[in-house]
Amino acid sequence: MDPEPWHSPQISACCSFFSSRGQFERLVSFEAALSDA
Repeated sequence: MDPEPWHSPQISACCSFFSSRGQFERLVSFEAALSDA
């Protein structure tokens, strides 16, 4: 299994998509909320 899954092309493309849309911060906040739950 890939020890660095976040380095996969699919994840990179997804991050670039969200970042270009100005949604990356919202995504991070959403995940942070899930972690706090």
